[in-house]
Amino acid sequence: LVQGVGIYDICFVLIAIIIIFGIIADSSITKQLEVVQLPAKCCILLVFFYAFAMMPLGLQDMGNTHMFSNMRFIHSNHLILPTGLLQSYLGQSQGPGPFDGGIIRILSTTNQHFSAIWPNEVSYRLPSTGRTALRKVGHSGREFLPLLGTIYGPQPTFSNQTVQYAIHAYELRRMIADARRLDHRNFSLTYTHLSNVSSRIDWQRALDPPEFFVHFQVNENGQISCLRRYFNSRKTIPCNIDADIALQPWPPKGPRFLIFILTKLLVYYPVPLLPGSDLTEMVCCDG
Repeated sequence: LVQGVGIYDICFVLIAIIIIFGIIADSSITKQLEVVQLPAKCCILLVFFYAFAMMPLGLQDMGNTHMFSNMRFIHSNHLILPTGLLQSYLGQSQGPGPFDGGIIRILSTTNQHFSAIWPNEVSYRLPSTGRTALRKVGHSGREFLPLLGTIYGPQPTFSNQTVQYAIHAYELRRMIADARRLDHRNFSLTYTHLSNVSSRIDWQRALDPPEFFVHFQVNENGQISCLRRYFNSRKTIPCNIDADIALQPWPPKGPRFLIFILTKLLVYYPVPLLPGSDLTEMVCCDG
């Protein structure tokens, strides 16, 4: 077995093979496909790839159909269906590639542009009776809508939010690149690594004190400073471009055309991290 491939991944592949062979063996379906024109066949293949391949492979998060079931994009919480396979098996703990870097926990930022995009809590729009009913069935009673800020731009209503959240390193690099492109100055961003690419996240311990954190800052003159600080030893060292996401390039390294397509398709959902939560799963976003 390939290292990191679990029994559920194997079950998914076997079930997919059985379904595909079942479709091929069904003569009625085969006859219907024979009369379909080539453009229609291409559309059918695209829809199939979008619905059944992009999320398992890890090519699309925001914009796919999994949000209604609150399925995790990385480290799948589905019984059989794997997700984020490229991130799990090709991504490195650190690196400039599109699947590298693992999951980052955003501790705080003074950049209101970022706060007005993520994580966009909309719980205040729910009536108190609705939130109470949600908590009775195991829901956190809080709802988030990051898609709104990501697609339509910053929402001033949400600019003062202080909720910590998790995001893939790829998206953090995009966020910092956006700040540089928009010439944002005099702001700071503090984050830590929640997990590497292959290890699963313990959501109940996601807010535990981190081993270290990275403090990235841009002063009023546009100059960058970046420090890594360790809690136990109280040691502070300068960031390293090979180890710290904040200094790594955007767009990611790779074939230029493929990276261009990927940066348009792959936009990650942030996952809010709620203090005092006894939930074993991530909270609801856009679902």
